[in-house]
Amino acid sequence: MQDHENLKNEKMVAMIGFDPVEYYLDELRKLYSDVALFFHDKHGGTIIGVVWIPTNFTPRPWKASSEINSVLVSKIEDRKGSEYDTNNSNNLRDQNIILNTKAIVLEIERLGEGLVTGIE
Repeated sequence: MQDHENLKNEKMVAMIGFDPVEYYLDELRKLYSDVALFFHDKHGGTIIGVVWIPTNFTPRPWKASSEINSVLVSKIEDRKGSEYDTNNSNNLRDQNIILNTKAIVLEIERLGEGLVTGIE
């Protein structure tokens, strides 16, 4: 009985200081620090805030070495100037990329499985 009680206490000690939310935030920051900032109240908050870094929404030329999760956008000329659309263009010279927030949000949700209860 004594051995079982010691083993139970060792397991309890191993869990002290373990903060799954902090671990999750560290993982998100490692993966997405170049595209977003993450915030959380360490003293009992239940929400993680995300702010996208705006420079990732400025269309830029596509390169094979681009490190961000991106989506191609086509340059469309109109009377007001240049606008961008996610429709495909056959001319690769007109292709630019912007941050693919939908894919990143889905990945954030997948990584937080069992911890994340909703994304708005």
